[in-house]
Amino acid sequence: MRVLRFLIPLLFLIGFAIPAAGVAAGAAHAAAAPSITLDPNAVQFDVATTVTATGAGFTPQSGVQIRIDKQPAIGGATAGAGGAFSSKLTVPVLTLGRHAISATDSIGLTASQPLYAVNVILSTKTPRQGESIVISGAGFYPSQQLVIYLANQAVRTLTTDASGSFQNQSIVVPASAAGQVTLRLVSGANPAIEYDTILTIPMQAATLSISPASTVSGGLVAVTGSGFTAGERVDVTLNNAAAGAATATAAGQMSLAFSVPRTLAPGTYT
Repeated sequence: MRVLRFLIPLLFLIGFAIPAAGVAAGAAHAAAAPSITLDPNAVQFDVATTVTATGAGFTPQSGVQIRIDKQPAIGGATAGAGGAFSSKLTVPVLTLGRHAISATDSIGLTASQPLYAVNVILSTKTPRQGESIVISGAGFYPSQQLVIYLANQAVRTLTTDASGSFQNQSIVVPASAAGQVTLRLVSGANPAIEYDTILTIPMQAATLSISPASTVSGGLVAVTGSGFTAGERVDVTLNNAAAGAATATAAGQMSLAFSVPRTLAPGTYT
């Protein structure tokens, strides 16, 4: 009887230890739910547009098919060893409003996110520095704040009407903006509607003026200029010799005062 009393508790201990190990193993292999994000998550409804889809939590090394509104796939990707992927997609012409974009892997794991088809009308996509752009839009959240960014700087905040539209809102292109610049509209939250388009802003030719136009050796001269890139260093030379440097303002302007070297003989110099 002593032997039986010893073995029975031992069997119970073994019986409890095995499920505990199984529970721990199951927890260790628990996977995060799959997800998909879009950048941007809003497109011009009547134009095919490229967006970037990024996913996580899918089956490693699995093929992933991406669809809009359960229609035939518009693209695909292969999840990496960690179950993540990134893919450029061409979104076709859509009807105005909210759609759903989904990603499904080979074993059926699926994630989806809203995709918004909006209508944004610009008075020009090739404005000059200092010029106004008039913007109208539709398909955004109704009666919500909408922020307009140009080159990552907020340039206007407005409120959409009850239909999610706005009309004839003006922004001014800053002197610091030049080249290919992103115009982004962000509406609401959870998730925010984010729409991007590219503006082409020509660089203005830099100009300089000097005062006085004539002076004597040792005289003080003031130089002013405009059309520079904000924050850039502007070096000023006289007769190929350094005269000083200034930093362009946010408006692309600079100014510098310096004395003409006494060693310069009378004449014309640049």
